[in-house]
Amino acid sequence: MISSGTQIIGTTRSQIDGNSVHWVTLTIRNNEDTKTLFIGNSDVTVANGLPIDKTSTQTFTIPPGTSLYMVSDSGTHSVSWLRIEHY
Repeated sequence: MISSGTQIIGTTRSQIDGNSVHWVTLTIRNNEDTKTLFIGNSDVTVANGLPIDKTSTQTFTIPPGTSLYMVSDSGTHSVSWLRIEHY
């Protein structure tokens, strides 16, 4: 199954598109040209997250039962994602 969407992220962490019982390929695009996005587990912060630079895209392979979270260094941050679930 393939799904996609856009989320508005702020300075409070938010889960990216739920979690799955299957392997998932998740591509995330930071739509902002002045803000940095940070990716990590449920405890992600701007201090410990993996930075996704301004207007860049990163792809992740997510094992079953786990989720990615994101947080921004600024409010109202637009993020797009594409999720491919592998059955």
